[in-house]
Amino acid sequence: MAGGIHAWEGLVADGPPEAGLSRFEAARDAGEMAAVAWHMEENTRKFYLALSGLVSDPAASDLLEDLAMVEEKHKSTLMELYRNVTGLQGEPESPGEGPPVLEGGQDMEQTLRWAEGRDHEEILHVTIALETNAYDRYLKMADRVEDPESKRIFRTISGEERDHLARMTQMMDKILQADYEYRE
Repeated sequence: MAGGIHAWEGLVADGPPEAGLSRFEAARDAGEMAAVAWHMEENTRKFYLALSGLVSDPAASDLLEDLAMVEEKHKSTLMELYRNVTGLQGEPESPGEGPPVLEGGQDMEQTLRWAEGRDHEEILHVTIALETNAYDRYLKMADRVEDPESKRIFRTISGEERDHLARMTQMMDKILQADYEYRE
Protein backbone atom coordinates (compact mmCIF):
# COMPACT_ATOMS: atom_id res chain seq x y z
CA MET A 1 0.00 0.00 0.00
CA ALA A 2 1.17 3.50 -0.70
CA GLY A 3 2.90 4.88 2.40
CA GLY A 4 3.12 1.46 3.98
CA ILE A 5 1.93 0.79 7.50
CA HIS A 6 2.28 4.47 8.39
CA ALA A 7 -0.50 5.34 5.92
CA TRP A 8 -2.85 2.60 7.12
CA GLU A 9 -6.05 3.92 8.66
CA GLY A 10 -8.13 0.77 8.38
CA LEU A 11 -9.11 -2.13 10.55
CA VAL A 12 -6.60 -4.18 12.49
CA ALA A 13 -6.71 -7.78 13.58
CA ASP A 14 -7.33 -8.25 17.26
CA GLY A 15 -7.50 -11.15 19.66
CA PRO A 16 -5.61 -14.41 20.01
CA PRO A 17 -4.65 -16.48 16.96
CA GLU A 18 -7.43 -18.94 17.79
CA ALA A 19 -10.12 -16.24 17.49
CA GLY A 20 -10.62 -16.90 13.80
CA LEU A 21 -11.57 -20.51 14.44
CA SER A 22 -14.71 -19.93 16.55
CA ARG A 23 -17.10 -21.49 14.01
CA PHE A 24 -14.76 -24.43 13.46
CA GLU A 25 -14.24 -25.40 17.10
CA ALA A 26 -17.08 -27.91 17.00
CA ALA A 27 -15.90 -29.39 13.69
CA ARG A 28 -14.35 -32.76 14.46
CA ASP A 29 -12.86 -33.64 11.09
CA ALA A 30 -12.12 -32.43 7.56
CA GLY A 31 -15.67 -33.19 6.39
CA GLU A 32 -17.25 -31.02 9.06
CA MET A 33 -14.68 -28.26 8.43
CA ALA A 34 -15.45 -28.42 4.71
CA ALA A 35 -19.18 -28.11 5.48
CA VAL A 36 -18.67 -25.04 7.66
CA ALA A 37 -16.33 -23.48 5.11
CA TRP A 38 -18.77 -24.24 2.26
CA HIS A 39 -21.50 -22.25 3.99
CA MET A 40 -19.15 -19.37 4.75
CA GLU A 41 -18.06 -19.28 1.11
CA GLU A 42 -21.71 -19.21 -0.02
CA ASN A 43 -22.46 -16.36 2.37
CA THR A 44 -19.39 -14.48 1.14
CA ARG A 45 -20.47 -14.99 -2.49
CA LYS A 46 -23.86 -13.46 -1.71
CA PHE A 47 -22.16 -10.68 0.26
CA TYR A 48 -19.85 -9.71 -2.62
CA LEU A 49 -22.75 -9.66 -5.07
CA ALA A 50 -24.74 -7.40 -2.72
CA LEU A 51 -21.73 -5.11 -2.25
CA SER A 52 -21.17 -4.86 -6.00
CA GLY A 53 -24.57 -3.21 -6.22
CA LEU A 54 -23.77 -0.77 -3.41
CA VAL A 55 -20.53 0.71 -4.74
CA SER A 56 -20.60 3.45 -7.34
CA ASP A 57 -17.10 2.83 -8.68
CA PRO A 58 -17.34 0.49 -11.73
CA ALA A 59 -13.88 -1.04 -11.15
CA ALA A 60 -14.70 -1.85 -7.51
CA SER A 61 -18.06 -3.32 -8.57
CA ASP A 62 -16.37 -5.49 -11.21
CA LEU A 63 -13.79 -6.70 -8.69
CA LEU A 64 -16.53 -7.67 -6.21
CA GLU A 65 -18.44 -9.55 -8.93
CA ASP A 66 -15.25 -11.39 -9.93
CA LEU A 67 -14.62 -12.33 -6.32
CA ALA A 68 -18.18 -13.66 -6.02
CA MET A 69 -17.48 -15.97 -8.97
CA VAL A 70 -14.27 -17.20 -7.32
CA GLU A 71 -16.21 -17.99 -4.14
CA GLU A 72 -18.32 -20.31 -6.30
CA LYS A 73 -15.11 -22.11 -7.30
CA HIS A 74 -14.15 -22.44 -3.63
CA LYS A 75 -17.57 -23.91 -2.90
CA SER A 76 -17.02 -26.55 -5.60
CA THR A 77 -13.62 -27.46 -4.19
CA LEU A 78 -15.03 -27.71 -0.67
CA MET A 79 -18.01 -29.75 -1.91
CA GLU A 80 -15.62 -32.23 -3.50
CA LEU A 81 -13.66 -32.50 -0.26
CA TYR A 82 -16.88 -32.88 1.75
CA ARG A 83 -18.15 -35.69 -0.50
CA ASN A 84 -14.80 -37.49 -0.58
CA VAL A 85 -14.38 -37.40 3.19
CA THR A 86 -17.99 -38.07 4.24
CA GLY A 87 -19.35 -40.11 1.33
CA LEU A 88 -22.48 -37.92 1.47
CA GLN A 89 -24.12 -36.29 -1.53
CA GLY A 90 -25.90 -32.95 -1.75
CA GLU A 91 -25.14 -29.69 -0.01
CA PRO A 92 -23.71 -29.90 3.50
CA GLU A 93 -26.13 -29.13 6.30
CA SER A 94 -25.89 -25.66 7.76
CA PRO A 95 -23.59 -25.75 10.79
CA GLY A 96 -25.00 -24.65 14.14
CA GLU A 97 -27.30 -21.84 15.06
CA GLY A 98 -26.94 -18.15 14.48
CA PRO A 99 -26.88 -15.67 11.65
CA PRO A 100 -25.09 -16.29 8.33
CA VAL A 101 -21.36 -15.79 8.79
CA LEU A 102 -18.84 -14.67 6.18
CA GLU A 103 -15.57 -16.50 5.55
CA GLY A 104 -13.82 -13.87 7.64
CA GLY A 105 -16.08 -14.62 10.62
CA GLN A 106 -18.27 -11.51 10.36
CA ASP A 107 -22.07 -11.54 10.62
CA MET A 108 -23.17 -11.14 6.98
CA GLU A 109 -26.40 -9.24 7.60
CA GLN A 110 -24.83 -6.86 10.10
CA THR A 111 -21.91 -6.15 7.76
CA LEU A 112 -24.25 -5.50 4.81
CA ARG A 113 -26.27 -3.02 6.91
CA TRP A 114 -23.02 -1.30 7.85
CA ALA A 115 -21.98 -1.06 4.17
CA GLU A 116 -25.12 0.79 3.06
CA GLY A 117 -24.21 4.38 2.26
CA ARG A 118 -20.45 3.79 2.57
CA ASP A 119 -18.05 4.69 -0.22
CA HIS A 120 -16.07 2.08 -2.11
CA GLU A 121 -12.90 2.83 -0.15
CA GLU A 122 -14.56 2.00 3.19
CA ILE A 123 -16.10 -1.13 1.69
CA LEU A 124 -12.71 -2.25 0.38
CA HIS A 125 -11.27 -1.81 3.88
CA VAL A 126 -13.83 -4.29 5.20
CA THR A 127 -13.30 -6.76 2.38
CA ILE A 128 -9.54 -6.63 2.95
CA ALA A 129 -10.12 -7.55 6.60
CA LEU A 130 -12.50 -10.31 5.54
CA GLU A 131 -10.01 -11.82 3.10
CA THR A 132 -7.17 -11.52 5.62
CA ASN A 133 -9.21 -13.49 8.14
CA ALA A 134 -10.19 -16.07 5.51
CA TYR A 135 -6.56 -16.54 4.48
CA ASP A 136 -5.62 -17.11 8.11
CA ARG A 137 -8.58 -19.43 8.73
CA TYR A 138 -7.69 -21.77 5.87
CA LEU A 139 -4.07 -21.94 7.01
CA LYS A 140 -5.29 -22.93 10.48
CA MET A 141 -7.63 -25.52 8.98
CA ALA A 142 -4.76 -27.04 7.02
CA ASP A 143 -2.85 -27.36 10.30
CA ARG A 144 -5.78 -29.05 12.07
CA VAL A 145 -6.52 -31.81 9.54
CA GLU A 146 -4.54 -35.02 9.31
CA ASP A 147 -5.00 -36.31 5.78
CA PRO A 148 -2.73 -34.92 3.05
CA GLU A 149 -5.55 -34.28 0.53
CA SER A 150 -7.49 -32.10 3.00
CA LYS A 151 -4.30 -30.24 3.87
CA ARG A 152 -3.64 -29.63 0.17
CA ILE A 153 -7.15 -28.33 -0.45
CA PHE A 154 -7.16 -25.97 2.53
CA ARG A 155 -3.71 -24.67 1.59
CA THR A 156 -4.81 -24.15 -2.01
CA ILE A 157 -7.87 -22.16 -0.95
CA SER A 158 -5.68 -20.21 1.48
CA GLY A 159 -3.44 -19.23 -1.43
CA GLU A 160 -6.45 -18.13 -3.45
CA GLU A 161 -7.64 -16.00 -0.50
CA ARG A 162 -4.18 -14.43 -0.44
CA ASP A 163 -4.61 -13.65 -4.16
CA HIS A 164 -7.98 -11.98 -3.42
CA LEU A 165 -6.25 -9.90 -0.79
CA ALA A 166 -3.56 -8.85 -3.27
CA ARG A 167 -6.18 -7.74 -5.82
CA MET A 168 -8.02 -5.71 -3.20
CA THR A 169 -4.90 -4.04 -1.89
CA GLN A 170 -3.86 -3.17 -5.46
CA MET A 171 -7.22 -1.47 -5.93
CA MET A 172 -6.82 0.30 -2.59
CA ASP A 173 -3.37 1.49 -3.69
CA LYS A 174 -4.91 2.98 -6.84
CA ILE A 175 -7.57 4.75 -4.77
CA LEU A 176 -5.01 6.09 -2.31
CA GLN A 177 -2.68 7.17 -5.11
CA ALA A 178 -5.50 8.96 -6.95
CA ASP A 179 -6.55 10.64 -3.70
CA TYR A 180 -2.93 11.69 -3.04
CA GLU A 181 -2.53 13.10 -6.56
CA TYR A 182 -5.86 14.95 -6.24
CA ARG A 183 -4.70 16.62 -3.02
CA GLU A 184 -1.42 17.82 -4.56
